Amino acid sequence: MKQKKTLAWTAFALCLCTSWIASGSFADSKNPAGDKAKSHVKIVDGQKVLVPADETKASPKPVGRLARPEYQEYLRKLESRLSNQPSAPSDDDAGGDPRGDPEGACCDPSSGVCSIRTQQACTNVGGNYLGNGTTCLPVNPCPQPIDCNLGPDNPVNQFTLFPPDPDFDPFATFLSDVDAGQIAAQGYFSGAAGEVRVVRWWGVELSGAANCNRTNNNFDITFFADADLLGNSPTVPTPEIVAQFPNVTAVRLKAKSFTFEDPGQESYGGSLLWEYTVTLPQRVAMYSGWVAIQATADGTPCNFRWMCSDFGPGWLEHNGQPVEDPDIHDASICVSGTGATVSGACCDDSVQGGSCTNNVQASQCHDFDGGDHRFRPDITCAQVTPACGSITGSCCVGATCTVVTGAQCETAGGSFIAFEDCDTNPCVGACCLGDGGCVEILENDCLGQTGQFFGDGTLCSQTACPGTGRCCSNAGQTCTISTEPACDAIAGSRWDEGLNCATPCPIPPTNDECANALAITCGQTITVDVTEATTGGDDPDFPCSGGGVNSVWFTFVPTASSATIRTCASLPPANDSIIQIFDGTCGAFGAPLMCGEDECGLLSTICVPNLIIGNTYYIQLSAFSAFSLGAYSLEIVCPGETCQSTGSCCLSSGGCVVVSEPACGDQGGVYNGDSTICEEVGACCTGVGDACLPSTEQCCTAAGFTFLGAGTTCGSALGEPQEFSASPNTAIPDANAAGVSSTISVADAFSV
Repeated sequence: MKQKKTLAWTAFALCLCTSWIASGSFADSKNPAGDKAKSHVKIVDGQKVLVPADETKASPKPVGRLARPEYQEYLRKLESRLSNQPSAPSDDDAGGDPRGDPEGACCDPSSGVCSIRTQQACTNVGGNYLGNGTTCLPVNPCPQPIDCNLGPDNPVNQFTLFPPDPDFDPFATFLSDVDAGQIAAQGYFSGAAGEVRVVRWWGVELSGAANCNRTNNNFDITFFADADLLGNSPTVPTPEIVAQFPNVTAVRLKAKSFTFEDPGQESYGGSLLWEYTVTLPQRVAMYSGWVAIQATADGTPCNFRWMCSDFGPGWLEHNGQPVEDPDIHDASICVSGTGATVSGACCDDSVQGGSCTNNVQASQCHDFDGGDHRFRPDITCAQVTPACGSITGSCCVGATCTVVTGAQCETAGGSFIAFEDCDTNPCVGACCLGDGGCVEILENDCLGQTGQFFGDGTLCSQTACPGTGRCCSNAGQTCTISTEPACDAIAGSRWDEGLNCATPCPIPPTNDECANALAITCGQTITVDVTEATTGGDDPDFPCSGGGVNSVWFTFVPTASSATIRTCASLPPANDSIIQIFDGTCGAFGAPLMCGEDECGLLSTICVPNLIIGNTYYIQLSAFSAFSLGAYSLEIVCPGETCQSTGSCCLSSGGCVVVSEPACGDQGGVYNGDSTICEEVGACCTGVGDACLPSTEQCCTAAGFTFLGAGTTCGSALGEPQEFSASPNTAIPDANAAGVSSTISVADAFSV
């Protein structure tokens, strides 16, 4: 049974929002007229501080909508949050004597504002009390609301609004950390005019799957020009860098812990979400573009992972490759700036010698057809570097690509794209033909063959034509585009419908294959996540169950003559398992010594008697289905705790298992007596297509199936050569019981 993902695309719209927020001192929400003096925030030496009530002066009475109490309360909380200062107490604080009762930090659950109150006063206003003696400084300890509202002293034009989805899988994130050698970039839209001043994003900090804290809050932030309008990709493969801000420090505040609508993912609920905000040291002006955010090196295994938003799939790249997995959304990001018009030098590299114009607005310099125009704010044409007309790029003349300047390409009658080279030919693209095949040709040639064209510069190696998908093998190190049957024929493979190799293959656990089984000892518990494990054709079926996907393997050398093997301590979503134990070697197992399912709820426990001390046994553990993938905990106790007498049991499926007599009855089987075993195992053909299972002659024939003989194996779906001796003109049975027998005439006796 293969894991599959069906490709589904979700359209989304870009948001262009404009908000206006007034800042400064204002009256209390319960007293908008300002009749009673309250604390307020003012600027002292460039810093916001909370001024006590006795130092305040009467504020002008607000007018218009600002006079409404809800606006006054909103602004009070918002300004307090941005300054990381305790908010001024309101009249709701009644309850608790501030001179006698202990105080601590009180968090407003809706705004994230922190204030110092007594526990009773905090309860009265619906807050979350953090404990006596806790403070709001130097860093606001309250979980922040997930929004792009950057406050009254920050930009009013919020160009790109991709806040994170709090119910999204926290492991649907993108590692972007110098220590890990990984980088992610997100496309954004800045609108018709304006500058970018502030960037906010969200992420988790993990060491493996555990929460951790990086030793710094520093990031490298790089802005790239767009290859064409609306975020198709950065100019590639040598992106034009518009602005770089290395090692800038972000304001890092706790956002919240993950919650999930899907109870099957509740085991990930402890991952902490962080909010990061950076005010850029200088403005950036672009119509649309890309921003890469990468945590700087701190020399620890604690890595930053960029959290996805609820939008997408859209404009996201990881390690320079576009991400097209439908389960992955855009990265969470808010790009904001002032509404001020930005002017500068506009350079067109596509014309002879280059053309540059001074005092051009950013929105008027954008090239809607390609990446040929460069805008540089606040400088003149004489200061543009490199000079206009000196930029090289790809030049397409038909299907031929050369790297030249724009002027040279124009002379050749070609199509020019600045900053691009010909390593990946941008003149042709992947074309899927009706037979599922893929060729890289010109768009017109593709359409002339009634093919599906995926765009200039696309590759067949990264394009999943209809009916094909990503085939991952070799422990996730090898990726090809193939049909499902072709992928199934590769041992240890995984096929994902509609995906291509631009999305990296998942890496299965190290004990995904029997040959790499992980050793476990008596008294030990090992937890292995089977989510990315494979279901290979060489993985034995479970005779005690109709399920079983994503198998992992363990070896076990008993120190006693019995052992209890169980997964009962596993936590959701790993909540439905199957286990079985074998004696023998990988690829040549007979029937399992014991198979277990649903003995402790939907989890498994088996007690195996009659073990040989010092012998090596193999344990196969699988999730029942794709709905129960997760981290399973396998425990072994020696000697076994509740081992009953066991014997061979013939199941209605034709299989043979060694279980206790009650367990045999529970599975609807026939018990053959204590201490009997499933001996002289061979291939049992059930007559349902090519279905075959290892069993004994007794159990196979009792179920009405065909037994091919002791020592035979089921082999592949096409069967394996088997040996029969017979006299001339005698029918030779086919390996497929539903097939047709053959008759061969020879002079003497023969063997086939």
